[in-house]
Amino acid sequence: LKEAQVASVDNGTAGTGFFTVLLDNKNPFPVSIDKMTWTISIKDKELTPSTGPTSIEHDSVPASAVSEYSDEVQINDAAFGKDLRALLKSPTVPYVIDGTVEVRGIKRKFHFTGDMKFAR
Repeated sequence: LKEAQVASVDNGTAGTGFFTVLLDNKNPFPVSIDKMTWTISIKDKELTPSTGPTSIEHDSVPASAVSEYSDEVQINDAAFGKDLRALLKSPTVPYVIDGTVEVRGIKRKFHFTGDMKFAR
C-alpha cells in the first residue's frame, strides 16, 4: 500500500477515501499479472469504489519497476446511514484492503489495515 487518505467533502457532510496499491517487481524481467482483485472496507463495511476497477487482468509490471493502482470510495449517507455523522466526527477512519494477486497460476494474498486521519 502506497497511501490511504481520507478527505471531507460537501462541507463536512460526507467524505472520500483515496487508496493506492503498489505492485513492486524487483526482478530484472517483466512479470505478467494473470489477475489481481481487491476489496476496500471502511469501518467494517465493504464499499464499492467510485473510480477505477476492483480487478486487473492480464497486466504487466515492467522489469525493476513499480505499477500503481488507485481507487476511491465514497463515505456518505448511502453507505453508512445513521452512522455517518459519528464516523465523520471521528479523529480517524479505520480501513481494510484485502486482495489477491495471481502470477502463473500462483495466488498470493495481501492485507492492509490502518487508520486514516481527516485533512481538516
